[in-house]
Amino acid sequence: MVVNATHQFFAVSNLPLAVFRTANSDIRRHSHGFLELVLVINGRAQHHHYQPQSDVANSYEIRANDLFLIPLGWSHAYQQTEDFFIYNILFENYFLDEVLHQTDSPSRSLQLLAGATANSTDELTHKIHLRTGERELLEACLREISRETNLRRSGFELVARSKMTEALVLVARIAEARASGNAANSIIETGSPVAIAAAFMEERFSETISLEDIASAAHLNPNYLCEVFKATFGTSVGAYLSQLRLEHARFLLTTTQIPITEVADQAGYVDAGYFARVFKTSTGQTPREFRAISSAFKNPQLT
Repeated sequence: MVVNATHQFFAVSNLPLAVFRTANSDIRRHSHGFLELVLVINGRAQHHHYQPQSDVANSYEIRANDLFLIPLGWSHAYQQTEDFFIYNILFENYFLDEVLHQTDSPSRSLQLLAGATANSTDELTHKIHLRTGERELLEACLREISRETNLRRSGFELVARSKMTEALVLVARIAEARASGNAANSIIETGSPVAIAAAFMEERFSETISLEDIASAAHLNPNYLCEVFKATFGTSVGAYLSQLRLEHARFLLTTTQIPITEVADQAGYVDAGYFARVFKTSTGQTPREFRAISSAFKNPQLT
């Protein structure tokens, strides 16, 4: 039996979006009349999704940092959950139409999302595995949406719509970055050596790790790992690790007030001076300048 989840999720008047956090439970097969993105924060589960009028499931494991779409008319279920936490990102199809009308050059990924119906192709339903920094940026948007819709302070509708637009643009950029690289970059088989190497870096980037450590975790020769990693991801092992660290540093600089030396340490840089130089080379700003600009943008009364 397929349970239909109706629009009671959109409890806020005139707000065609909602964000919920769901914890650690099997969820029986259901469908709904709106679009849903799912972001896995922690744990593992078996995900089963079904095309309309079909009882044949496409099943696969999902884990932390996975992101996927449930198009209109599809149904899905979760089973065998283990320490499983997700964000359910729900929005009406017409909200995406509004987003698309705000730009003269809408991205292909946003156009695909807007057309995500019962006839959607596998291009939309495959999961994307996010880097830790990508997940943190998306999760920050989702927390703000959830906070705004729960507290319902003056102007919360405008803020929630703005943050959902930001989240969807971020998802589109991530999808396009994957699609523009090697075809294998879109879907990396769970348990493959390159997936193990990437996961090792995503989990341990804040530590002092070497190429040999990463290769050992993937059970590959370091030189061969460099070769297959570049062929799969379109970037080197070192550049991937650096990107993880810089993304986390930007997240900390934007969302916390901890000292910059601590930002460097938490991002995996032993030398704060070296961190500052790498950060400026990447962003064109020092960590202090980046934080000041981010704070002024979030709090315009300070300018």
